[in-house]
Amino acid sequence: MRLVLGTSHHLGVEVFRTVQRKMEVVQVESRRMLAEKKSGQTSLFDAQTSNDLDLGEDKVGSAQNVLLAREASLRTIGNLQTPVSFAEFAASIMEDVSVRSTHIKDVLVKLRKENLVAFDLIGTAKKPNDDTLVAKPTK
Repeated sequence: MRLVLGTSHHLGVEVFRTVQRKMEVVQVESRRMLAEKKSGQTSLFDAQTSNDLDLGEDKVGSAQNVLLAREASLRTIGNLQTPVSFAEFAASIMEDVSVRSTHIKDVLVKLRKENLVAFDLIGTAKKPNDDTLVAKPTK
């Protein structure tokens, strides 16, 4: 199965990555069930554990893709001339890397602790929201 998306709106990329992740889970579950049916043997692990093991490093939100999102975020931050909204920032990363905005939020929080990006949080928020302005840190 292949997913294709054509959109000019930043939310479309988030929707695409969310659907992509759901389809990856369905695909893994289907393959596991077919293999069990064919072999007549059930897995030693429960369905959730089997899915986690089978959703490898190239899937949405994998450790490898989160690392790629960090690298892409650093490049994007380095190229910023003016602050941009988190929504715009995240969409540009998600276009190239298989992660969701929640992964990018986690990346930015870590980068902020390392003083590699600047953004202000509203109230008691721990992570940026769509309107949060992302900028180069002041030195």
